[in-house]
Amino acid sequence: EYLTQSGFYSSVAIGYDFGRTDEDSDWRPGSKRLQGMGEVTGATTATFLLAQDLTSWLSINGEAELRVAGHKRGNRYRLGLESTVLETAGDVITLGMNVHAGDKRYNQTYFGVSDAQAQASRFSRFDAESGVYAYSLSADWQHNFNKHWAMLVGVNVMEFREEADKSPVVEEKTGVTSFASLHYSF
Repeated sequence: EYLTQSGFYSSVAIGYDFGRTDEDSDWRPGSKRLQGMGEVTGATTATFLLAQDLTSWLSINGEAELRVAGHKRGNRYRLGLESTVLETAGDVITLGMNVHAGDKRYNQTYFGVSDAQAQASRFSRFDAESGVYAYSLSADWQHNFNKHWAMLVGVNVMEFREEADKSPVVEEKTGVTSFASLHYSF
């Protein structure tokens, strides 16, 4: 990570995309409704994030998640704005909006249906092109109990559009996820 006093932030991280299965799983994305689509095996990824504060309450950020090894599932990208709407000694509330895009290989891997997949599954053939696949809105609240303990709660609403909403694989156009976590700092 690198942060300047002018509000420029950058980071690099290595991660893992667990892919997708065509059966129900407790620890991997997927569903038996995808039977015949085949498994998207995992891939090691490198994630690059750049952000710049535009004002004391608004920043712009961009992210690229690039496949390094494993399944050749392509790359995904995100561009967003984040606004701090409340900041006190104990609480920070932020709102964000993002545009999500993928290259042709990424969009085809997760939203496309090849000839072989169409013959083996209940889905019709679909060629996903590169481009925007979703828009999202998020809200996060961090509450600091003291100098060591903090709680973070968030919700994210993603609307599949463009390349994804035409896909026969996408059954729900809108998805909502949430999380809650407790942090201890030394």
